[in-house]
Amino acid sequence: MNTPSYGAPWQQIFVHAMLEIDSPRVASKIAAAEDAVSKRLNELPLNQANAEELQALISAINKLRSAKAEAVARHSGY
Repeated sequence: MNTPSYGAPWQQIFVHAMLEIDSPRVASKIAAAEDAVSKRLNELPLNQANAEELQALISAINKLRSAKAEAVARHSGY
């Protein structure tokens, strides 16, 4: 799959997960993105210099949670 290049590895994994929303692989893609985001949060120093990336990581977490909820609802018939 050709997708635009994004700066950080976690961003690439996140974008691939969001593009798989209607795929049978959605659960594994979301899990991989959650792991990548979590790993980056644990690596990243919490300071003002990293504020923009921290905001992006928090936004990604929220979007992944929503995507996971939608995928569960879609596959359970609700």
